[in-house]
Amino acid sequence: MVKRTEETRNNPSWDDILQKSRELSTEALQSEYLENVLKKTNLQADLRTMINEKLALIYSKRGLYTHAASLLKEAAELSVSLMQKRERFLQEGIYHISAFEYALAQYAFEKAVEAAPQAEKEKLKRQVKENFLKAAAGLEKEKKISRAAEMYDWIIRKSDKTESLSEVKMKLSALYEKLGKIQESISLRNQAKAGN
Repeated sequence: MVKRTEETRNNPSWDDILQKSRELSTEALQSEYLENVLKKTNLQADLRTMINEKLALIYSKRGLYTHAASLLKEAAELSVSLMQKRERFLQEGIYHISAFEYALAQYAFEKAVEAAPQAEKEKLKRQVKENFLKAAAGLEKEKKISRAAEMYDWIIRKSDKTESLSEVKMKLSALYEKLGKIQESISLRNQAKAGN
């Protein structure tokens, strides 16, 4: 019996880890416990992945999006299934957007597209753009005009040149006007009207 307890302590199962985590009173204690479990070098990849996902969720609730994103990146890289890889990279990208790390978000989204079957790649690319647009609109509603302008600018710079971006340019133009960037606002408005 002692041998089994020793073995469980050295190689806990997901159920053991979850049970111990739930016994802890705060998310801070839970995250500390899970971080300590992760430090074990002999953890199986699937167990490491599940712990990373649980930690990412805890950190995202606390607004620690950069840390949550890095945990999901590791989980995605450890994933065997392409579907799981894709979903985890997508969530990583969303966390990077929340942390205003657009280049890292774009990279995570590109990894998600790589993991997608050929038939779904275009749909996923549209979904990625929608994620950025939704985040920018959310920032705009929260009156975070400067951050929303940054994100709309990012969307314009990273979009395919054949896409129509008139609506995005008009939104950015209006935000530039509010920020006192009159020349940029006029230029964007003219581009949008010309369909460029």
